[in-house]
Amino acid sequence: MKLSRPSADDAVVLSRGAAVNLLGMLAKTSKVLFTRFVTRVCGSSVFGIYSLAVAVVDLAARASIFGMDKSLLKFIPEYETGDRGKYDTVSAVFGVALAIGLPLTLLLVLFAPWISLVFMDKPEVATPLQIMALAVVPLTLLSLVLSATKAS
Repeated sequence: MKLSRPSADDAVVLSRGAAVNLLGMLAKTSKVLFTRFVTRVCGSSVFGIYSLAVAVVDLAARASIFGMDKSLLKFIPEYETGDRGKYDTVSAVFGVALAIGLPLTLLLVLFAPWISLVFMDKPEVATPLQIMALAVVPLTLLSLVLSATKAS
């Protein structure tokens, strides 16, 4: 195997990957800081309501990912550079994610009062859950974009 000299394109790809990793680390750090802020400013009861709503929304987002993040990690590297199949795969995965995520979002918004009463015995979670349910599709697409970035 012949090794080639690093090129300017390699540096661009490397810096782009480092930027994505940095953004991911900053997002994780901001989540911890936001949690501390909500707990200190609003109190533990509000933080509990927030945590319950986040748990349900996270569950719905993971369900709408439907394992396609792992599929992207498997199938994208199999295509050659410049192959149209890579883009077709990503667009098909996004289509399926939207087909699952949008109905889940609608169901969460419509049934949030029932979910909060029956499963959590906390009717005060209904309104935050309805608002946070709108994040299901963006969370799903973000996860898929990160998987596609890792795979390429």
